[in-house]
Amino acid sequence: MHGHISKVPLWVLLPLAVAFTLLFGPPDTAAHHDAPQQRHVLLLHSYHKGMTWVDDITTSLTATLVKSYPDIEFHIEHMDTKRVIGEEHLRNLFTEYRYKFSRQRFAVVVVADDAALRFALKHHDDLFHGAPVVFCGINNPEPGMNNRPLFTGIMEWLDVKETLRVALALHPDARHVYIINDMSASGRGLHSIIASALPSFADRASFTFLEDYTVAELAALVARLPADSIVLRSAFFVDKKGRTLPNEQLSYNAIDRHAVVPVYSLWDFYMGLGVVGGKMISGTAQGEHAARLAARILNGEKPSEIPIVMQSPNRLIFDYRQLQRFGVKRSALPPGSALINEPRPFYAINKTLTWTAALFTLAMTCISVMLVLNIRRRQLIEEILRESRERLAVTLASIGDGVITFDTEGRAVMLNGVAEWLCGWSQAEASGRLLEEVFPIINEKSGLPQDNPVSRVLASGSIVELANNTILVARDGERRVIADSAAPIRDRGGNVIGVVLVFRDLTEKRAIEEELFKARKLESLGVLAGGIAHDFNNLLTGILGNVSLAKMRLPVGEKPHKYLENAEKASMRARELTQQLLTFAKGGAPLRKPISIAQILTDSSALVLRGSNVRCNLEVASDLWPVEADEGQMSQVFNNLIINADQAMSYGGVVTVRAANVFGAIEGKESRCVRISIEDNGVGIPEENLHRIFDPYFTTKPQGSGLGLATVYSIIRRHEGEITVHSKPGEGTSFIIHLPATVAEPPQQPLPLQGPRRGSGRVLVMDDEEIIRNVAAEILLTLGYEPVLCGDGNEALELYRWEAEKGTPFAAVIMDLTIPGGMGGREAAGKLTAMDPAARVIVSSGYSNDPIMGSFREYGFHGAVIKPYHARDLGAALAEVLGTAPARALNDTSVPFAGDKN
Repeated sequence: MHGHISKVPLWVLLPLAVAFTLLFGPPDTAAHHDAPQQRHVLLLHSYHKGMTWVDDITTSLTATLVKSYPDIEFHIEHMDTKRVIGEEHLRNLFTEYRYKFSRQRFAVVVVADDAALRFALKHHDDLFHGAPVVFCGINNPEPGMNNRPLFTGIMEWLDVKETLRVALALHPDARHVYIINDMSASGRGLHSIIASALPSFADRASFTFLEDYTVAELAALVARLPADSIVLRSAFFVDKKGRTLPNEQLSYNAIDRHAVVPVYSLWDFYMGLGVVGGKMISGTAQGEHAARLAARILNGEKPSEIPIVMQSPNRLIFDYRQLQRFGVKRSALPPGSALINEPRPFYAINKTLTWTAALFTLAMTCISVMLVLNIRRRQLIEEILRESRERLAVTLASIGDGVITFDTEGRAVMLNGVAEWLCGWSQAEASGRLLEEVFPIINEKSGLPQDNPVSRVLASGSIVELANNTILVARDGERRVIADSAAPIRDRGGNVIGVVLVFRDLTEKRAIEEELFKARKLESLGVLAGGIAHDFNNLLTGILGNVSLAKMRLPVGEKPHKYLENAEKASMRARELTQQLLTFAKGGAPLRKPISIAQILTDSSALVLRGSNVRCNLEVASDLWPVEADEGQMSQVFNNLIINADQAMSYGGVVTVRAANVFGAIEGKESRCVRISIEDNGVGIPEENLHRIFDPYFTTKPQGSGLGLATVYSIIRRHEGEITVHSKPGEGTSFIIHLPATVAEPPQQPLPLQGPRRGSGRVLVMDDEEIIRNVAAEILLTLGYEPVLCGDGNEALELYRWEAEKGTPFAAVIMDLTIPGGMGGREAAGKLTAMDPAARVIVSSGYSNDPIMGSFREYGFHGAVIKPYHARDLGAALAEVLGTAPARALNDTSVPFAGDKN
């Protein structure tokens, strides 16, 4: 009921509009939809959220009603009449609620405390549309309540007599009672109630009201109260200057904590702060009782059939620690009294909250009183105006959107902090300037100025929203994507007196959306690319194999041999293209292992720039951390970037490649990272192309495929890294990569093989492509093996079983991983090893990035060979699986795979 300031929602448009006297007309209620079946209950509080009294009523009422009606939707409003005073505030509330409730019908309206009841009585028909009303926490019944059939409720009955009777009985030496009370509207009502109970104790003690004081004055007065006194604590939340005490605890601590005499009160929210006790009113009990009355109405009873409860369920409550402090024995308490903080002999507060008191002299002449009241009234009005301006300034400063107000000539009047930051103008600089200067906006696509929203509002008198793709050009030239709306500011007569413009920066949101679109586009491309690359690798295996076999049968110097070499070069370029396509393939995760980035950078720069007029400046930290990555894909990244740098400097130049250890460079990660930068001083990239360079198939080179940088981007993202680019036309380009580091050391590099390994034995080849089977057979024959061919897993299993039963088992089996429409290598290998645990199975696939190829032993294979393969790759795989030592190279050592050129 009294005390506690909480935060008011700040960025709701309607309170902002009301603060500017922006009154929106209510929408057309004739077009509203039928109300849903769900029950709606409005709880209207007189005071603000955060007061213990208010929160207790809310909690108990909602909890009680939900037990019987779990589907209830509560609408809770706070009128804030303790902190905001005056008829204008009530008119603003009426305007706000009329708009807010125009489409809402309530099953029951519950109003708490006198201000809300008076408001409901006055505006019942306009706001609540005939809804029944239950009230609680009412000190003073309104005249004519019995003639309002839609109203019923429970009174807040202050048991002043019982509280004073018990207090004077527990302190028989007390001769003076000082009553702390404020002069607010509710305080004046409490004064009347308390004063009516005092004549019953006229022969027992004297009574003095302490009311019209500032907090400091009141604290000084109560500090000098005589020892034969007690204090009755009523409500004191607004002093004579209109300053509010935010909550019960601050109010008590500011005044009563200095008291050395007992303090009694009438509300339970003071318990625990230093009050001895009293016959207490409970917000919880008020809320529960109001909920039960509301439930009866929801069950079908009419409010007129439910009598008003005149006496609230008060009870005697005492604080054990305060009883001990003032020497009151528990046995002296009335029967049925409740105790808190009992017993706590070893948990006392170091400095007990004390109450202070002083005498208030009333020796003033009537003229002096009138003069003082007039002065105070003027000061109060000035204080209210000052606080209103401060609240408005705080509201504007707290809103996350930019807010600018304009007068009827379209000149800026006020900017909040966000608007100052987004526009680049301070409040002082922008004041009096036209919108075109302070808030220049253009169309994102056409670059042309947008229509002036302030002029449109002034012309139409209605709300105007800007079209999509609106760009705000700040004072420093920076451009931001924004969304905004402009609304009229009206006076009480409905006349437009200005315009309020509210706008929001969407630049970061747009960037995130574009990044997400790019990722989805890459993912879609990957699905297509994976399928194409797999089939293309199968075709390349046949093409490369047959070209190489043909070369073996021709003398090196003849023209046909030269033609075959050219065809082979073209096929090798196609193989590189399939590798790029596979990088995009969905599910093509990198085959990671600890690797040395320094070694890959050294190899890539030496390979790419061999014979070029571009020099490489390599600056790599000697203690560079290893990274866990796919070595082939990392080589592809650096090759692509160095090739681009080389091509950007056709007349020569320097490529600077740097690598260093850094911490926390990847967004969202605080761990170790390796930073790689590749910089050139070439032609640079035009600004309009920078945001597209990682898009698939975007290229400015006549011979480019548009997959190079898209591949780089995809690889880095799949390694959980980041890549950025900075470029200036005519100055050069810099690509910066960050990769997560690992603590694992890279393995030692094996010695390179000198030639294909020969062997012997029968080898079963399973592949659905006939051309691959035939090429594999020729390679195996060349290496000294006896090949047997089949098309799918079922056939391979039958052949293996048949040959084993004949006594001519296969030394090894080479299986294609994917057989469309048939049994593939993974399933066939499982069944084969179940049939013969000693079987030696090699997996073959065009999906180099398939997880099975990187971890083939986990899937039952003994070796792996990637299509299109070299003769030395196939020979090495067979030699490793069969356990044979490296044999001498073939007589024609120039054959790296079956029929290779050199």
